[in-house]
Amino acid sequence: MKTRKVWELVDPPANKTIIGSKWVYNIKHDEKINQRNTKLVSLLGWNHVQLYVKSAYLYGKLEENVYLKQPPGFIVKDTESKVYLLHKALYGLHQSGRRWNCELDHILKDLKFDKLLWSNSLYKNKDVISVIYVDDIIV
Repeated sequence: MKTRKVWELVDPPANKTIIGSKWVYNIKHDEKINQRNTKLVSLLGWNHVQLYVKSAYLYGKLEENVYLKQPPGFIVKDTESKVYLLHKALYGLHQSGRRWNCELDHILKDLKFDKLLWSNSLYKNKDVISVIYVDDIIV
């Protein structure tokens, strides 16, 4: 979180909602969609690479101020009254998916990929097609 500059510790602003937080631990079990996409690409005889963007939402830059209580077990000593001002999206915020998608869209456009008009998850660059599903990418 520190290396990605996700947040900074600030005094809580007046008249702003401070949202709560908690740690959530889980393991991603359902990989069926990615496996089906990979098999489809393989059957077509295309060369491909499957990528997973670790902690993808932490790359999405927020456009508005969001304040977060310090999470349990992660309260900074002598700053208990301060809150985090988020600079990047976190899992659980309603805007996180959109912010990550916008960030990825900018990156792909910088790499000269064009989004296909009829789909928000398909990009093309010369002879390369990229399929996006949240934080999974097939190129």
